[in-house]
Amino acid sequence: MGRVTPDGAIRRLRIDDLAAFSDLSESRGWGRPSTRWSIVLRHALAWGIDHPDGGLAGTVTLCSYPGGPAVLGGMLVAADQERRGLGSRLVEHALAAADGPVLLYATAFGEPVYRRLGFVTAETMHVHIGSCPITVRENRRDLTVQPPDGRGVDRLIELDRAAGSGDRAVILSALAGTADARLVIHPSGHAAGLSYWSGDLLMIGPIIADSDDEAIDVAAALAAGAAHCRLDAATCQEALREWCTSNGLDEDRTAPGMTFGAGGWEPSVRRRTLASQGFG
Repeated sequence: MGRVTPDGAIRRLRIDDLAAFSDLSESRGWGRPSTRWSIVLRHALAWGIDHPDGGLAGTVTLCSYPGGPAVLGGMLVAADQERRGLGSRLVEHALAAADGPVLLYATAFGEPVYRRLGFVTAETMHVHIGSCPITVRENRRDLTVQPPDGRGVDRLIELDRAAGSGDRAVILSALAGTADARLVIHPSGHAAGLSYWSGDLLMIGPIIADSDDEAIDVAAALAAGAAHCRLDAATCQEALREWCTSNGLDEDRTAPGMTFGAGGWEPSVRRRTLASQGFG
């Protein structure tokens, strides 16, 4: 268990808070995505408030990407600590630590909090979850799916940066380094994608591509045969979302993408899927 602070104090979370973070996440129906929480605690910023009975009463995370918006996530409040202002305090603390615009993807619980704090909707993300048959690769370009290597990860990071996400090299390299992660580089050289495991769920993303066809080629290669996978794509990605629903990945829910202090920033259409809602 991490260091305990006085009642109600916000403190920085470290890797030894992973178990408490995962416990809170599971208690709020988010499961125990320990891989993702571990990466955040090691490579990004996270804060929490200790629960008076042990564990954590609330959390928030912030991934800062030079040249792009920081991404806020992991905003959780224990069920018995709701309506006490913990969520607002944690978000305000994270905003104070950000040195530029902030992007997040809101849950139904968090959206009213974010709106009160000045966030505005910039896009809508569609969460597709399901089982993807191996046959999805038929009639698609045959792409090589392989464990990530340095050259491939560097190309993914280069494409991701060019799509306006900022420099996400640290987070993308950490995701690529997880067990059984897979990478696809399209032969065109203008598209790439990553998949990694979060518990028993295969996350498909990010996918960066110039064209719809390239994006679907990469998605099909990464998702083929997966018994339980997830792909998050924005409303503007009509072709990719149609491919998802036609191939076993039904739309489970939507999440508004909201920004704070972003001015005229808009997500690039070349960013086809998220790495996760907490990583952007």
